[in-house]
Amino acid sequence: MSTTDRTSALVSADLTPPGGPGLAPAEGGLPVVVPNGEDMGSEPKLFPAQKTDIGYTTDEDTTDNNVSPGQMPVCTRDSLGSRVSVSETDTAVDYSAFDVPGADPSDDVEPFEVPSSPEHIEAARAFFEAQKAAETPEQVKRAQTLSRVFSVMQYANHPETGEPMCSQEQLEAGLALLEEQFGAMWSAFIAHPLDRLVEVDEGTVECRCVGLKGLHWHLVLLFKEKRPKIRTVSNALEIPSARVRVPKEVVAQEGGDQHKGSGAAPKAFFDFCEYLPHESRRADAIPGVHQTDRTYLTDSTQDGNPGKYQYGRGRVVANFDFSAELDAHMAGRVSAAEGGKSLTARKRKLRRAVMDGMTLAAAEVADRDAFADDLPRLELLRSRYEQKRSALVAEGLGTTWHKSVLTICGPKGSGKGILADEVAAQTQALVALAGCDWPYVQPPGRNALEAVGEAKIAHHDDARFDITPTYDETLRYTDNHRATEAYKRHTRSGQVVAPRLIMMSSTETPQSLGLTMKARKPSDVLAFNAQGSKRFPPVDIDEFLRRIGWAVEVSIPESVQLTGDDHQDYPVIRAEMLVSIRRVTVNAARRIEPVLSREGEPLGEITTTHEMAPVAVVKGAQDAARFLAVSILMENNRDVIELIPESELAAYLAQRAAIEVAAAEESERRKQAVAAAAEEAAQRAAEAAAKKREKEIERWEAERRKLATCTCSPRPAASYGRHADTCPVLTEDERRQRAEAHRAELDRKVKRLRANGGLLVVGGAR
Repeated sequence: MSTTDRTSALVSADLTPPGGPGLAPAEGGLPVVVPNGEDMGSEPKLFPAQKTDIGYTTDEDTTDNNVSPGQMPVCTRDSLGSRVSVSETDTAVDYSAFDVPGADPSDDVEPFEVPSSPEHIEAARAFFEAQKAAETPEQVKRAQTLSRVFSVMQYANHPETGEPMCSQEQLEAGLALLEEQFGAMWSAFIAHPLDRLVEVDEGTVECRCVGLKGLHWHLVLLFKEKRPKIRTVSNALEIPSARVRVPKEVVAQEGGDQHKGSGAAPKAFFDFCEYLPHESRRADAIPGVHQTDRTYLTDSTQDGNPGKYQYGRGRVVANFDFSAELDAHMAGRVSAAEGGKSLTARKRKLRRAVMDGMTLAAAEVADRDAFADDLPRLELLRSRYEQKRSALVAEGLGTTWHKSVLTICGPKGSGKGILADEVAAQTQALVALAGCDWPYVQPPGRNALEAVGEAKIAHHDDARFDITPTYDETLRYTDNHRATEAYKRHTRSGQVVAPRLIMMSSTETPQSLGLTMKARKPSDVLAFNAQGSKRFPPVDIDEFLRRIGWAVEVSIPESVQLTGDDHQDYPVIRAEMLVSIRRVTVNAARRIEPVLSREGEPLGEITTTHEMAPVAVVKGAQDAARFLAVSILMENNRDVIELIPESELAAYLAQRAAIEVAAAEESERRKQAVAAAAEEAAQRAAEAAAKKREKEIERWEAERRKLATCTCSPRPAASYGRHADTCPVLTEDERRQRAEAHRAELDRKVKRLRANGGLLVVGGAR
């Protein structure tokens, strides 16, 4: 970019001095920019600089920038420049009204344009020549240093004598010359006229502005291809070589990251660019006054560490899109203001976090760069942590707490998943009152233990037999009282899996689920096998049933009409579902029980001593989930319940008691109904027996009366004896039947005789 183009790119600020445009800068003096009294966001006004007594601060630790006795003092700065005191002016200014730190309202501001008189420019060039001539041999040698990145800072006037030292015209001409000599390069510079000097109020311990630092410029350079010397940059800009620094000098003097390898130059360049508007990613940075998404520098050289003036990025003059390129580059850099450090320090911090229990997934989110650069070591540290944790994860299991297993069964679309999620949410809310955090996980359907990890609540949705590799592994996983390393350590992850609450939702029944677990076959295969001629012996699944603490059956009342749209049906199912809660109890008598699928297909037979004892029927997912959550914690997690304040637990216990009372009343009503039904059935049976007896008596009386009229001799011995055909006891129908039978018998005899030739026909022929 040429000098003309660079100058035309600047939009002039309001440079009209007080009193009108006729007041020009003082002869030989550079205008000093002073802000408007109260509005720190307004454009500055210019006042003529005066040569007066000015305080001066230098960096005592500086070595490379030392000047010879014949030179004018050249001060250094803690971060790309040094601190100087304010230049006094004849105009009285109430600096106490200036905000600390002070800030531009946004990035949408114009660059400061500071035109200089010809006399000021010539005096500044003379100052440069004098400084160059007075350089020591060490400074001459240093000026031969090569670099692609440079940082330059210079004041408009000498802070002690007021002697002109630099001008904006010199900077623009020098940049044009460097661009012409070295080709592709990025440059950015900014004028800082609004930096505050502050004092700490002893009464309020607050910082108040007492003046402004002298006007100065900051300039940063990045050469894309060639590496000029410090001397070349110094000569082009007409700024003493002591004011031109390379990145390694800044790191040595002020600390920070010394970038190496590929991309080191752009990183160092954008580190310098970040300073131009006083932005910072250091740990001691403060939030922006207006740009709240950014953090800004504090001035450690002043008492109280006040924040530096926060310039909008629009103040920067650059031959590239300064704001966009800075944001794009810094997007991949970790901010120390947000807890980041160098990559080495960040990796060390991440390792320690993993050693303390951070998961690899959380580590990747926390710091992606450090995670990717150190993944093998993090995996090893995580494995070691899990091995050490194996002895502690189930501490207290079987003594102070026990695992709970909850099966949620029901037909498809009845809301099993809704209830499971609600149980998890209510349980987490309860344990949160005790100051505990129970992570909730929904592992995949196959080999689910690999994904359970450290979760305290696990929901196996649509549970099948292959959630574990073997039936024995299922028994160990659901064992209420044991979770030792030998039983629970997974060979791939090295973790002990022992969640406090295990939920299994399925369209199976508890019995059919246990049968499929034991047989290691799905229910449709078992149903097909049951139809064949081959018979299978009953299967003992008592070990599985014994581990189920709560068996829940979910259903939707027939009166509830669903649309088939999940979004519309969800609230209806959640509110209207009926949750039948049962406990698995032991019955001493072992029995063989047929197992049916939910569709009624026979799957096989089991032998069991367990029964499903009803506890309660609750309407609605929320009430049922609260009842289950508090019941499970009260029964198996006394260590957590004891930590919940009684006032917080009272509402849960009251609701649980109300449900239990309602369930007891319903159970009593059912018992009374059963007793009444049994009594009614017994009464009906007694009435039927009485009627039967009356009919028998009537029949016997009728038989006795008929026997009294018998004329047979001898009389038949019993009522079933055969009476003579002429006996009055016989009815007309009985006589007719006997006559027909006698005639039929004669016909059979005649037919037989004819067949044998023993019966003559008419006329004597045989």
